[in-house]
Amino acid sequence: MTIVPSGPPPGEHVGFNTAQNGNRDIVRRRADGVGAIQTLVTGPEDEWTGDWERLGSDDYVLFDRGPSGERSGLWYQKRLANSTNWEPPVRFHGGPHVAPKFSPNGRYVAYVLYSPDPGARLIEVVSFPDALNKWAISKPGASRLRWSRDGRELFYVAGERLMKVSVSTNRTDLAPGQPQLLFTWQGLTAGSWDSASFDVSHDGRRFLVIEPLTNEPMPTLHIVLNWFTELKRLVPAR
Repeated sequence: MTIVPSGPPPGEHVGFNTAQNGNRDIVRRRADGVGAIQTLVTGPEDEWTGDWERLGSDDYVLFDRGPSGERSGLWYQKRLANSTNWEPPVRFHGGPHVAPKFSPNGRYVAYVLYSPDPGARLIEVVSFPDALNKWAISKPGASRLRWSRDGRELFYVAGERLMKVSVSTNRTDLAPGQPQLLFTWQGLTAGSWDSASFDVSHDGRRFLVIEPLTNEPMPTLHIVLNWFTELKRLVPAR
């Protein structure tokens, strides 16, 4: 079973999660399908993992373990430069933090501050990799986050509303603006709470969203067999 795909660096690899043999691992494979699948992080089924990312000339695996327990929080694993070997995983931000996403320049990580109550979940951003600075992005009740391609905006879902927050990832202070409503769409609530149900174009002006299901019954196609024989029985020849 394969779940939670993550976007590849252009022309190189696709990273994704697998659930096999009782483990939930982060793996990757060349985008052209050549070669074997490479395991990056091995994790038990009860430890969530997600999001394979690449920053500059170094490979990083960014993932969460949690949202509860001694190992909960945001983790990364770094590949040694010009090598196929990886450093041990590092927990750089402990707590009930899930669904992490790198900013395009790799200086920040956005994530969902988890709560069992969906109405209490928040979007936050922390500096990477030192986690010395943290910023609140959303009001309570937020999930399903995305960065814009230029790193100047964060998008997230609140109920059936798609929200936008302007940020600056080129300074030491992220300086988030006030959340702004972009539009309302039922399909934004599709899928699990931590997987984005939408995507944004490179220019930040168009959005791909999931078509919501309706309560209307699906059209039904009826097939009648041997109808001509039945017609002869019901309408005798004259």
